[in-house]
Amino acid sequence: TLDNIKIGFESYNGKSILLPIKSNYVSTVSDNNWQLVSIPFSEFNFADIGFDVNRFKQLTIEFNKSGELWLDEILIKKQ
Repeated sequence: TLDNIKIGFESYNGKSILLPIKSNYVSTVSDNNWQLVSIPFSEFNFADIGFDVNRFKQLTIEFNKSGELWLDEILIKKQ
């Protein structure tokens, strides 16, 4: 399950933010076993921690249990 995974970002100013993948972020793709995870940027509350949104350094995925994760078509977009 995806509830053992957190996803987030690190900025070049040293700030990091991680969010657990909530069930309302997940939908199943009907033609196979893939799941679509869609997290609105507003969920990250970048300003609250002083995260510099103009200087993203990396996407971070944290696993809290062993398992397997396949990634495809990662898209980060500003609405």
